[in-house]
Parts: sequence; C-alpha cells; structure tokens
Amino acid sequence: MYVTTSNNAGKMKRIRATGRVAMTPSDRIGKLLGEPEVAGVGRAAATEERAAARTALEHKYGEQFQKIAGVETPDRAYIIIEPAAR
Repeated sequence: MYVTTSNNAGKMKRIRATGRVAMTPSDRIGKLLGEPEVAGVGRAAATEERAAARTALEHKYGEQFQKIAGVETPDRAYIIIEPAAR
C-alpha cells in the first residue's frame, strides 16, 4: 500500500522511529469506518520507489490526487506499508 504525506508529519516521525503502522478503514477525509485495525510495517519510499508510488496513487485517485498532492516537492513523502509478520 502506498500513502503520501508531508515529510514532517507525525505519521512520518512515528514510522521513522518504529516502523509500526495500524491501518483502519476510513473515508476520504479520514473518518474511521469502525472496522478492525490491521497491523503493518511502514517505511519511507526510497528515491527510486517514489515514481512508482506516485503513479499508483494517481491511477487510483486521478484528479482528486492531483488536487491534494499537486506538484512534486521535496517535502512530499511516500510511505510503503506492508502487512506485519504474523
């Protein structure tokens, strides 16, 4: 799963510190939908992975993603989230 945010957002700080992620289904503005949490492991996308992350998000969200993410800036971070080992 790919996620994008600001490099200095709280979620980036937590991922850099621990790598632990708790994923919970939500709507497009972040309102939780009441489903159970799923544990994951997150990491910042390496330079060579950024283009693939952005392309995947653009493909899924189209114009909505363009409005939110806008022009690529050094402040934009991409996070790669994978399921936690069981």
